Formats: sequence, C-alpha cells, structure tokens
Amino acid sequence: MSKNIITVFVFICIGMSYTLAQTVTLEATEDFDYKIEGYAPFQDADTRPDRVGMLSIDPIKYEDQWGAATATFPGETGTYDVILTYYIEVDGESSYKLFVDDVEVASFQYDPLASKDLEAPMTHTWKNIAVASSSQIRIEAQSHSNGTIPEKGAPGGYAWSRARWRSLEFTPVSTGIYRFQKEENAYTVLTGRQGITLSFPQEKEYLITVSTIQGEVVLRTKAKGSFTVPASKLNTGIQYIRMSTSKGVPVMSKKVMWIQ
Repeated sequence: MSKNIITVFVFICIGMSYTLAQTVTLEATEDFDYKIEGYAPFQDADTRPDRVGMLSIDPIKYEDQWGAATATFPGETGTYDVILTYYIEVDGESSYKLFVDDVEVASFQYDPLASKDLEAPMTHTWKNIAVASSSQIRIEAQSHSNGTIPEKGAPGGYAWSRARWRSLEFTPVSTGIYRFQKEENAYTVLTGRQGITLSFPQEKEYLITVSTIQGEVVLRTKAKGSFTVPASKLNTGIQYIRMSTSKGVPVMSKKVMWIQ
C-alpha cells in the first residue's frame, strides 16, 4: 500500500499541529483478502509482465460468477475519486462493482469496442465516493465472453475475459481533511462536496463563525460535538473558520480552501 501527500490550502494558528489527507493505493495482491466465501476465488498466478500483480477469475471453473476481494480503508474519512486499474481483453468485457461497508456505490463494464485488437492495463475513475476511515472496501468482478473467439473447452465454446484488476487508488476530491491539536482537545475539519464539517470535544458548546475572504459572515451558530456548514452557505474559495468558547475565548482559527 502506498500513500502520496496531496497538497491543499490550509493555514493554522501557532501551537496547532495538523495532518493532510493523502492518496491511498490498495494493491490487489497485497492489501486485499481475495478468497471470499460465496464468491468465485480470485487467482494471483499471472507471470506475464503487464499482468503481474493482477487478480483474475478462471471462467472455465467459475462460469458467469462474480469474484470478490475485501480490504479495510486505512485513509482519512472523506470524499475520493477512486481509480480502478484493470486489464482490457479482446475476448470479453468484464464488469466491476465497488462497495463501501456492504453498500454498492459504483459499477463499471468496459466498452466492448475498446477491447478490439487491444490487451493492456487501463484505468477507470469512479467520481466522488464517500469513504470513512476503517470502512470495509469490497470490489467485485465478473468474467465475460463476447462470443467472438472460439476456444475449445471454454464455456459456450468461446474465450472469456478473466476480470483482471490490479489496484484501487483513492484520491481526495479537491479538498482536504485536517486534524488540529490544541492542549488536550482535538479538532477535525473535513471538507467535501457536502460542505465543511467540524468535529470537536463533546462536553463543551462552541460558537462557530464562518466568513468569506472579504470578511462577510455567512454563518454564526453554537454547537456541541460536530457541525456541518452546508454547501449552500459557501462559495468556492478560502473560508475563514473561527471557534470560541461560549464566553468568547478563541480556541481555533484557520483558513480552509473549499471547492464546489
């Protein structure tokens, strides 16, 4: 598994530390459990250079069945573009499904026309997928025959694609997730398509003020535990977010770039 830091705009007060959202890549053969009960088992047995590290299904043994592989998401809670690296084949057009915590969130079957006279690794991007830290990720794949290449012993007498795939890459969408520490209290800011979500210690009530770079106050409210500034209150650009105690003592102040 690899993580690459994605740069986003954030400015913080002196005395606070922070972490930035990262791109997370889950490798099929390294990070997934791919022998799942009730599904056709994936195999990791391909030594052809452009297929090393890919999982596949044996369609002769498991005709028209779905394979599945699961992994725990190690990244931050957020919204991601998820990039599937798969292998396009001339003898069929395999299908893929993405699940987050047992909910199907995206699916894909590669273009039948794209597989003519081409066998190569390709990528497909599922946009704006919400994923929580430690969510269970499941990818399912199904082999397929387009009935164009005769093959002795194959189901139906024709060759099948093997639903090959190599990895899932989770790239944060335009924004970041930040964790701030001041004294013993932790403050988390999650920016995504739905708006800006603040999380903070449950036992205290805080006054939250959000304003534009021009100083216009767009929201002022009191909250405990967490609060989401809805997208309808925001414009693309830098947002000033300030938190203070009910007595007006500042506890957090920062600028966050939000992109609609």
